[in-house]
Amino acid sequence: MDKSALCDVEQITAMLAGLPAKPNGEPLCDILSDSPPFGEFAPPATSRWIFQQLARLPDRRWARRMNVLLRRCALNRRRQVYDVTAYGIQLRLHPFDNVTEKQLLCGPQLFDPEERQLIQDRATPDLVFVDIGANAGIYSLLAASTARTGKVIAVEPDPVMHERLVFNKAVNHFDQLLPVRCAVSDRRGETTMFINHRNRGQNSLVNATGTQVTVACIPLLSLFDQFSVGSPDILKMDIEGLEHDVLKHFFQTASRDRYPRTLIIEQHEVLDDDALQLALQYGYRLLKRTSAQNVVLDLTGK
Repeated sequence: MDKSALCDVEQITAMLAGLPAKPNGEPLCDILSDSPPFGEFAPPATSRWIFQQLARLPDRRWARRMNVLLRRCALNRRRQVYDVTAYGIQLRLHPFDNVTEKQLLCGPQLFDPEERQLIQDRATPDLVFVDIGANAGIYSLLAASTARTGKVIAVEPDPVMHERLVFNKAVNHFDQLLPVRCAVSDRRGETTMFINHRNRGQNSLVNATGTQVTVACIPLLSLFDQFSVGSPDILKMDIEGLEHDVLKHFFQTASRDRYPRTLIIEQHEVLDDDALQLALQYGYRLLKRTSAQNVVLDLTGK
């Protein structure tokens, strides 16, 4: 696995945020050196059989209940890691501290089906996809699997999740996927992230619960500029309540020709429709609200 591209992106991230590239004297790009090769954590035969049955279950209420029961039998070891293939993509999954990875392992057909279909329907070889809050990278990996000559920017500030994202990118040889370890905010510099050790997909910059870590942060338009992204075809944003503030700063500083053509935004109970209403004010139209609690919007006249 070639680490040179990762080093380049980490250096860019540090430069963009105005932070040292090697905090505390430790290199940021030394992620893959100790990672066992893909396949080292293949599921045991019994677990593999259960995962195969789970992947055949339909999207029905009774099936979801059965999913919960069966996966308890399969996930009988604490902090177990699994190497699997889903959607034709190789994934190293850590289901013990991330609900998204557990869903991908124990029922990939049930994971965000409407969003996956949208990416598939709009995917082109030159797709430009920006993923803010990339988690282990499934949205970015799906986009990269089609965008062979395009560009996929995957932004994930949690050092642990960033490492998982980098590994999944590397084993799939998606050179067009650029992992960036920073947060996107309405300002440049540093901010505090609160880590949820039970579900790292719910790490937050606004919900002050959990272990605190300091991460670099940059505005969305600065991210576009640094990676030569004019106008993304799709911007997916799942940043646990900061969507409104990030989009407000972006819309106030970017010209309309920089607006993403399509937005996928997670909604939150606290902020309700704030980000959605803001996007509507700036020329987007609502396409759908998905079962995964996202809203999908298209920019009008583009």
